[in-house]
Order: sequence, then structure tokens, then C-alpha cells
Amino acid sequence: MTATREESIALSVAAASARADRWVPSRAGLVSVWRYVEETFCFHQGRLLLRGPNGSGKSMALELLLPFLLDGHLVARVDLKADRAAGRLLVRSAWGQDGIDVGHVAAELAAELFELATFLGLADGVVVEPRGDLAPALALAVART
Repeated sequence: MTATREESIALSVAAASARADRWVPSRAGLVSVWRYVEETFCFHQGRLLLRGPNGSGKSMALELLLPFLLDGHLVARVDLKADRAAGRLLVRSAWGQDGIDVGHVAAELAAELFELATFLGLADGVVVEPRGDLAPALALAVART
């Protein structure tokens, strides 16, 4: 049996509410961005599974849904990949919002990425690939951390 969109949203909200020990996303939406006219992504117990062929927009959706908030303001977006075989967290791209203090945002983001890598059990740390306007400053901040 396939759930309707409304049932999926209700189930994801209920599952997120059951996890009071940490923040758990229940749903996210994209409107008029890239190929997404209006799309709601429903999470199951805080997790989102995106499947599709190469080029279908999975990575783009994740980049758009993985913002970095600092002091309650959207300051950057990152595309991350856990490389478990190499034991490291890859920052595939890092993009800053207009008008940010690049050095401050990069330093704060680097600290959060190391915490995430530790949480995920990635002992070899964080590697920043040279994609995105924030990538050079983030790579420097990661090297200093």
C-alpha cells in the first residue's frame, strides 16, 4: 500500500516528534529552484533517501537542503560525502551567502565539520575539494584546525 503525500507528511512529523533527544528533520521543501518547481521531501525518522539515475538531481537537492546556519542566519551551503573507506569527510563543494564574513564562517564551519566527522567515526578528518566560492577559505580553516 502506498501512502498519500499527506499521510507521508503526517508520518514523518510524528516520527520526528518521537525523537525528543535531538533535532530531527521531518520534511523540507524546494520551490522554483533548478529543476524543482515545487517539491516536498519527507524524512523518515530524520533520514532522507534519494534514488535516481546520474544527473537526476540527487546531489543538487542535498546541496540545497544542507545549509549551514550561524547565529540563526543562513551563511553557507555544503555538499558532503562520508568516505568511509578512506575514513574521512569530503566537502565536495562549499558556497557562501553574499555579505558574509568569509574567515569567520569558514572557521565556524570547519569546527562543525570536524565534530561531524568524529560523530560519524571518520578518524582521518575533513578534506575540502576546490569547488565553490567558500572552498579556499574553508580548506585553510580545516588545515588550521
